[in-house]
Amino acid sequence: MDFDGLLATDCVGIDIGFYNLRCAHGLPGIEEIDLNQCHRLLDRWAEYVDDFTKRNWWQFAKEPAKYDNSPAKFRMFVMFIALQRDLGVTYDMSCLEDPIDHTDAAP
Repeated sequence: MDFDGLLATDCVGIDIGFYNLRCAHGLPGIEEIDLNQCHRLLDRWAEYVDDFTKRNWWQFAKEPAKYDNSPAKFRMFVMFIALQRDLGVTYDMSCLEDPIDHTDAAP
C-alpha cells in the first residue's frame, strides 16, 4: 500500500511502525541503520507491552477510578512503565539543550 492508500484507510490493522520506518528510508544520516532490524525490535517491544498490559489488567479491574475509568489511560500508563522501566526506552533530554539539525536523521 502506498501513502495515499494508507490515508484512505481507517488504519485498523495497519502497522504504523512499519510505515514510519518506511518513510525514513532514504533520509540522510540513516544509511547504516538496518530498518528491518528496527522493525523487528518494534514488534518485540509491542509484544512485550501487550503481554505486560494483559498481566496487569487486574489493576484496572480492581480500581478503574484510579485511571479515570478509562481503559485507554490505563493502557498508556502501563505502556509508559513497560517501555521506560523494563525496556529502557527514554526521551533524550539533551535534545532540548542543543538546536536539532532536522536535515540529518541520524540518532
